[in-house]
Amino acid sequence: MYSTSGPWPSQILDAVPVPVLVFDPERRLLGLNVAAADLLGVQPDPLPANPEVVSGLLSPEVRESLDRLHERGDGVTSVRAELSGRGVSYTASWVRAGADSPDLVVLSILPGPGEEARHLSIAAHELKTPLTSIKGSIQLLQRRLSRGGGIVGDREARLLDLVLQQVDRLAEIVDGLLESSRLEEGRVEVAPERLDLREVVRSAVDAFERGTPSPRVRLTTVQERVMVRCDPRRIAQVMHSLLSNAARHAPEGEEVEVGVGTSGDEAVVSVADNGPGIPPEHHSRVFERFFRGAGDGLGVGLYIARGLVRLQGGRMWFESREGHGTTFYFSLPLA
Repeated sequence: MYSTSGPWPSQILDAVPVPVLVFDPERRLLGLNVAAADLLGVQPDPLPANPEVVSGLLSPEVRESLDRLHERGDGVTSVRAELSGRGVSYTASWVRAGADSPDLVVLSILPGPGEEARHLSIAAHELKTPLTSIKGSIQLLQRRLSRGGGIVGDREARLLDLVLQQVDRLAEIVDGLLESSRLEEGRVEVAPERLDLREVVRSAVDAFERGTPSPRVRLTTVQERVMVRCDPRRIAQVMHSLLSNAARHAPEGEEVEVGVGTSGDEAVVSVADNGPGIPPEHHSRVFERFFRGAGDGLGVGLYIARGLVRLQGGRMWFESREGHGTTFYFSLPLA
């Protein structure tokens, strides 16, 4: 840690992976660790003779947060602000040092959503490669066994199938992480074509029914063509997410209902289940990234689906009543 005065436990603070700055009760900078020096872009050694050089790099929101903490002389305060063009979270803590030492204010800086998305993207990429290798090895083993290349019983064959299913599930989770990170960073591209939305949705429903034994999907469309400009691959992603969500909540033996129609100058697609509905207190969070509610999964499917619709000039919303099911809608401009 680099300080303007006094001895500091530098080995401990420099080992902290997040940026940390230490102030005295009068908000004068006393020191900062290596991570903070790197983030603020200051020379770590020696610290600038005028500590205000570093303090001045902190945004007005952060200085106001430090002022509030100073007025109270105790506690913890947090604020989100911009730093070098990136959104970050600051947490300031008043530390009582004891009778013989002055109190300190410790300010830590955590990455904001953009940085989180970048870290998630890196982690997901790292997971993707071994998963692909594992899946390929299992499939190769299955092919060899099916050709008589080894002796395996029904139990072992079922275990191989189960392992493959779980690998596919992990791959789906990793794909969701990657796609949500790309959306967060603005790196998702669409390739729109002028298409009949009825056919795009019908194809997506057929693909879903082939891959999912239940529930059945009942598709209703208007008779006339519904022409839009959309990326069929991305709309297929949206439909898969909405259908999977509906299938998880539909009562056993009941259908998921899908509709394609128009309203004014928009094409509208609906996906309805007759499940338990969404509690009112969860309505505002349904499209949040990583919000899972009472369901399973990673909680990125609806976040991704709405993001993909928005990229194509559309919008997504839902209607739900507890005990009466949920209907998700998305619309696209008619073309």
